[in-house]
Amino acid sequence: SASGKTVFARDVVKLLRARGRAASVVSLDAFLRPSATLGTAAPARDDDHLVHAWDLETLETAVLEPRRRGTATRAGSWGTSVARDEVLVLEGLFLADPRLRASLDGLVRLEVSEELSLARSAAREGGEAALARVRRDFLPTQRAFDERFPAASGELCLDAANPLGG
Repeated sequence: SASGKTVFARDVVKLLRARGRAASVVSLDAFLRPSATLGTAAPARDDDHLVHAWDLETLETAVLEPRRRGTATRAGSWGTSVARDEVLVLEGLFLADPRLRASLDGLVRLEVSEELSLARSAAREGGEAALARVRRDFLPTQRAFDERFPAASGELCLDAANPLGG
């Protein structure tokens, strides 16, 4: 949480477009279930927030399956259709989960310290109540996920404090 995923994905797409490649971002958060709140309700398993919080069936049928078939994605609340020859950047939490990772050509993991995550959350959301929620819900959820799915070989891991290293 607050690692800079959305900004990083946006900038990757800008860079690709500047180099003549068609590219679009699809955010996993566009598939967030309306009633879901990470870390607060009981998911199917104690650490299975992916299934609890996101509509994976719609993500699969609208985005992932069409990409595997080499066809355009479906348009929806997540955005316009992404052409089959266009680079699709899927951005969001928990993409290293094998249920999603198997459908991805590559994975860039932004590693962020809890201190930086809290500082960014404070700047973005402000208020002690928001920070208490991050400490109570988001950080433990992320810790549990990282323990379950540590960075794998083949993933590109970047320091979220300065992902481009410049």
